[in-house]
Amino acid sequence: MKLLFFSLLSIFTLIGYVKVEGVKEPKLTKDDREFKQLMSDFSKTLEHNKKVQIKADKTKDKLIITTTNKIAQLSNENKQLKNDISAMKIKIYYLHS
Repeated sequence: MKLLFFSLLSIFTLIGYVKVEGVKEPKLTKDDREFKQLMSDFSKTLEHNKKVQIKADKTKDKLIITTTNKIAQLSNENKQLKNDISAMKIKIYYLHS
């Protein structure tokens, strides 16, 4: 009788231990799943940011080239206008002389 009582007590103790460990396991698994999801989201965000940065760099490069070309064009036009003004001054000088 005592042997049966201790056997049942041992079995119930083991079942209780397994249930307690079973409760802890899903908590850990849930935390692991949430961490993996967080890392996955972070990786996706990082990849998206890389793509956006590459696109921004390309746009910036195009803008720099366009601006540089426009500055060069305006510089040439400025030189041409200065030459035209000098030529006009010379013509005016000779007309009044």
